This record gives sequence, C-alpha cells and structure tokens, in this order.
Amino acid sequence: MIMIGGLFVDNEIYELGLELTRKIQQFYPNYEFIYDTEGNIIDVVEVPILAEDIIPTKKEELSKACEATIIAGVDVGDAHYSLTIEDQANILAWMAVAQTGKAVPYHQDGQPCRIYTAEEFMEVANAAVAFKTAQTTYCNLLMRQVEAMTDVDEVKAVEYGVTQLEGEYAEQYQVIMASLVGDNS
Repeated sequence: MIMIGGLFVDNEIYELGLELTRKIQQFYPNYEFIYDTEGNIIDVVEVPILAEDIIPTKKEELSKACEATIIAGVDVGDAHYSLTIEDQANILAWMAVAQTGKAVPYHQDGQPCRIYTAEEFMEVANAAVAFKTAQTTYCNLLMRQVEAMTDVDEVKAVEYGVTQLEGEYAEQYQVIMASLVGDNS
C-alpha cells in the first residue's frame, strides 16, 4: 500500500494506473492527467506543445533521413554507388591507392568488380565525398535552422531534402559547398 492524498492505495492498482497513463501519454503527449486523492483520473487537460518540446524529435528524424540518403548512395555518370559505412570505408581506402596513380578494383551497384583507372576511381571517390559532405552539411544547418524556430507548425513542416535552408544557414551552406568545389578543381 502507498499513500496518495492521505489515503492508502493498493500498489498494484497504483502501478496499473501509472502504466495506463504512460501508454496514453505515448499517443497523446500533450495531455496532463489530474488525479483525485484516491489516484483516480478525474480530468484530462490539454497542455500546449511548444516548439522546444518537439525540436529534439525533429532533429532525430532529420538525422535518420540524412543517414538513409547517404547510404542510398550517389550517381556518377550512368553508374550508381551505394554508400553504406562499409562502402565508404572501402572508397576511402582505395582512394588513397588511386591518389598514387595506381588502378584499383571496385564495382558499381549490381555489377561485377572491375579495375578502375586511378582517374576513374578518383571521380567516384570525389563524388562520394562531395555527396556525403553536401548531405551532412545540409542536415547540420537544417538542424540549426530548426533550433531557431519558435512555431510548432513550422517545426512540424520541416522535411529532409524538401525544406530549403534560409538566411544565414543558406549562406553558410553555399560557402561550404563553394570551398568543396574549389578544393576539387
């Protein structure tokens, strides 16, 4: 038995009530439950959701979408290259070899492995690095943009790959992308 509001309530009943409350709050997080002295729900009050309440979930959603986009890969000419973590590690390893001018074995998605000239492979590697950099930069700046939002509906409307960067975030993205292009020319 535990005491709630001066009355003793059976622990099992109290725990069942808490469990039910948690389950309901999973589906309706913006509701608060009001209890009487016996532990019974006597009212349910809607609590306004603030942007700061949903920003962490939105950032997690954006991070997962960014990761999925990167893993889906990049097109180089008519060829497609997946970029799983293992693919990225392989590309970076072979990139070091190709930078010495040596040919390397690799494959595009769905095709057998073949020998790439150093120039061919560097084109693939540079495209992969540029693609990942563009995605991670966009994601990072989009998260900063979301953190600055104060309107719940505005935060909810943000979609990875659809929402445009604005203002200082768009400017920063352009500076970073321009420097990347400058490094590869």
